[in-house]
Amino acid sequence: MVAGKGAKAIGEIEVGDEVLSGEGNSRVFFIHDHKKVSQTMRIAHEQDTLELTPVHFLPVYTEECGER
Repeated sequence: MVAGKGAKAIGEIEVGDEVLSGEGNSRVFFIHDHKKVSQTMRIAHEQDTLELTPVHFLPVYTEECGER
């Protein structure tokens, strides 16, 4: 979600946009671009879907390990 623009695909985000984050809105200061096209995978949970590369870091909370 982009402030004042609504939902945008990640590839449509621009420098200067304010995107919704876990801590409110965050301004985009730079955009990381890959030199090679990467395969992506989708993780679906309830009503949301996350699309990322297979080597993308994704922190996970577990009761056993706590937040890390």
